[in-house]
Amino acid sequence: MPPAATAAAITSLFTTMSLRITRVICLQVLVHLCLQAGLFDTAVLANTSGGKDKYLYIIYYADSGCGPTASGINGFADGDVKLLIPGNSSQGSCSMEASCLNDCESDMCRGLYRESSQKFTAVATIRDDGSVLECDETNGVLDQKTCNVVGGCYGSSVYPSCHFQYRTQSDILRDPTVLQNNNTADDEGMDGISLLMFYSDDQCEDMEGAHPVVAGNQTRLPTVDKSMSCEDAIACVYEPDGSNCADSGGTTGFMKFHTEASTNSDMPVVCEESGSMVSETDGAVECAPVDPTACLKSPAIDSCYYRHITAKSFFSTPEKYIKNSKFAATLTEAPTAAPSSASDPLPVHMHGALTTLTIATVFISTIAGLLSEA
Repeated sequence: MPPAATAAAITSLFTTMSLRITRVICLQVLVHLCLQAGLFDTAVLANTSGGKDKYLYIIYYADSGCGPTASGINGFADGDVKLLIPGNSSQGSCSMEASCLNDCESDMCRGLYRESSQKFTAVATIRDDGSVLECDETNGVLDQKTCNVVGGCYGSSVYPSCHFQYRTQSDILRDPTVLQNNNTADDEGMDGISLLMFYSDDQCEDMEGAHPVVAGNQTRLPTVDKSMSCEDAIACVYEPDGSNCADSGGTTGFMKFHTEASTNSDMPVVCEESGSMVSETDGAVECAPVDPTACLKSPAIDSCYYRHITAKSFFSTPEKYIKNSKFAATLTEAPTAAPSSASDPLPVHMHGALTTLTIATVFISTIAGLLSEA
């Protein structure tokens, strides 16, 4: 190579190296300044929410922005398949429509307009970074090509009066107000819904799960081996035939009861059919109101305690029931999960724009890209 060409090549190399070193230094300074300003924290940079959850929830809202109008909740064990039965309320009641996800055979759900041929399955998985990946059968085959990261508020075509979002158990423990409804008095659908709140302690301070019950139809609560922890047993409550329940030891049977709609009381009315949800009687069905403040030993799951509360009470003051002292000291702000691009397809049962990236996420993505160039 001629001397002049060699000199030019060396100069170009040093210039490129200097620019890359300068870029890295500038990026390091930018990260430091952002951390100092509180734009994002080290937990976000590490892309973790402090451990992977076992359970997540789909929450339904009457409001298009998923504001304080929570009208339904349904728990999932990570990776278990859920059956979606559509329901359409002529009254425009989100809570009535969402009852079909809780109990598709209930009188409330059967009273809605339903196309019997329509049945969908969905699988929601919690990723290592705390975001939720949903795979929806309505898109075709359940594989990665039909999965989407769901991090925002979406309209539902399965329950057209509802909008919904997914939240992990850590999410709702961090911020129970995502389950707030400031206007439950005007929602007649809630009169027929109550919730079994499960806890692992006898003071009902350490929540492990929330299971909705729809009035009028028989509810089958699984029984499990006494050695199974309350946390693991919740998988059997959510999906008795699911893989998570089987992995924990499976069910040993079922106890049966039903509830009656409660219109003028904060106490759910429970009618015994088997087991000891109310009382032990010889073949007779006993009905009695249940004190929602009482922390009761579960007759089905030996390691759990529970509270039975009306949906109106729960959604009015979710912070009274959504708590877990074991996690209280370790919970930190989690990163906001968001799809990677506004062009990503949504499952068929979702409508609306994808959630936007947070400032922290944008900074992190930009920094990662520039560092890779460097």
